[in-house]
Amino acid sequence: MDIHALPLRQRIDGDLMVRLCQHVGEERRRRVERFRRWQDAQQSLFGELLARAVAMDRLGLADRDVAFVRDAAGKPSVAGTGTLHINVSHSGDWVVCAAAEAPVGVDVERVEERTSVEDMLIAFSPDERRAFAEIPHRDRRSWVHIVWTVKEAYLKAHGTGLSVAPDTLTVSLGGAGGSIAIARNGTRVPGITFHHRALDPEHPMTSCVLEPDVPCIVHIWSVDGVTTRFVA
Repeated sequence: MDIHALPLRQRIDGDLMVRLCQHVGEERRRRVERFRRWQDAQQSLFGELLARAVAMDRLGLADRDVAFVRDAAGKPSVAGTGTLHINVSHSGDWVVCAAAEAPVGVDVERVEERTSVEDMLIAFSPDERRAFAEIPHRDRRSWVHIVWTVKEAYLKAHGTGLSVAPDTLTVSLGGAGGSIAIARNGTRVPGITFHHRALDPEHPMTSCVLEPDVPCIVHIWSVDGVTTRFVA
């Protein structure tokens, strides 16, 4: 599994945004145009551009030959291929794309002081809420966001989204070697691999692939590294 991460902290020139929009699908262009905040528009656009660049490299395709389709559950894949699974997430200052040869999900979240930790606990299982009570107060906000990224990555890998109630999932952190495990309705889920990494102190990220013991490599991109794949 490969994780491709792009820090996106500054506003992109409007003319360049217009040119880059010519390299994504019509649905994505319409979505980008509807956003009121420039941050949201950039995250949406660069999420697809990063995924396209990854598909081009992994499959040896030209930009014009990359198309994304969604299955009945809304999970994206590269049209005409059965070998590459891709998933995208963005939050705060980061856009990330996971790529693997098995179903994969990734989630990055920005840890914000204004977020109510207590409200997030509504989506946590009874065992997780008990574990939360044992966490030192200074670490609770970070712990909650990490657990949430694990749940999101798992659900996205399955393509089920929030049709599965998050409080039916129980995440265990810090096992042997810092391993991550997840149980559904009290039964541990076998045959999957989680990888967690803090992209920076405010952005925890977790990926999940539906195969056991899959290694993970993280690649950090730059904005120029992405844009020059599509425009001169």
